[in-house]
Amino acid sequence: MQEFRINLFGVFEARVHDAPVRMPTRRVELILALLALSPEKAISRSYLAALLWPGQEEAQARASLRQALFRLRGALGAD
Repeated sequence: MQEFRINLFGVFEARVHDAPVRMPTRRVELILALLALSPEKAISRSYLAALLWPGQEEAQARASLRQALFRLRGALGAD
């Protein structure tokens, strides 16, 4: 099991096995931060899409969210 740490105070930082993980965009960082702050609570995709892409139509916002989640998974690695 991988050790994962995230710093949400000051400068955002994510680390896996003490190695820094570079997030591709600020929105990807925000998604990870929101999920980390609510480990016991599910956050709906609709909520995240509306929060992070407020000026877009729902379908486009959800597509943007899917892409951001794909990029987040890529940044964190397969495990």
